[in-house]
Amino acid sequence: MTYITQELRKDGFGGQYQTIINTILYCKKNNKLFVYTPIKKMEHNYENDVLFLQKIEKLMNIKIYKSICEINSNIVTYSVKDSIFFFDKNINNLDTEINEIKKDFWQNKDKNCFKNKLFNIAVHIRRPNPDDNRIMGADTPDKYYLDKINNLRQKYKDKKILFHIYSQGELCNFSKYIANDTILKINMNIFDTFIEMVGADALIMSKSSLSYSAAVLSDRDIYYQQFWHPPMKHWYI
Repeated sequence: MTYITQELRKDGFGGQYQTIINTILYCKKNNKLFVYTPIKKMEHNYENDVLFLQKIEKLMNIKIYKSICEINSNIVTYSVKDSIFFFDKNINNLDTEINEIKKDFWQNKDKNCFKNKLFNIAVHIRRPNPDDNRIMGADTPDKYYLDKINNLRQKYKDKKILFHIYSQGELCNFSKYIANDTILKINMNIFDTFIEMVGADALIMSKSSLSYSAAVLSDRDIYYQQFWHPPMKHWYI
């Protein structure tokens, strides 16, 4: 029997998780067996936490799948390039498979992650960070996000809204976002950030694999910002 595993990467959580999700979806869609290759390196471990990768595995709840260490049969590595091509081509044909991955993700978490009765809107603002100074995706002006926030204030005016701003950098750079209905979560850990982005009632995306992976796992309203990965059919463009 042949098993399929993901190609290893060395970048941040969003990109690596996206590759894993795409590979699992390929396996589910084609009746193949996925096995997990443990991640060996990942950016953004700012505190040099020796347990960082173990916590990432718990965040993905990936240990519900067998590891390559447990398999003696033939294992084929599904490349990052092929996994992206598969997902982009079949993005609106994978509802059943994506719903299964959503259930897997939430098995070890509380969906009520905000612990309030508000309409929680996550706003992911990608900005340069110590591990990634790529400008593309981090150069979206504040006006873009502020306009979206104001639009959603009107759209959901019958609800009690709370905006959560997720980003990195100096707190003073986010003073434009300060408002009575907004909380700044700047430099918050990746674990709580990602869970809340997935669990939010609405998500305003940035041009980011972190945003994209969260959006794929979300059951709520997604506001997509055009970039190199296509939107799902039910997202707002």
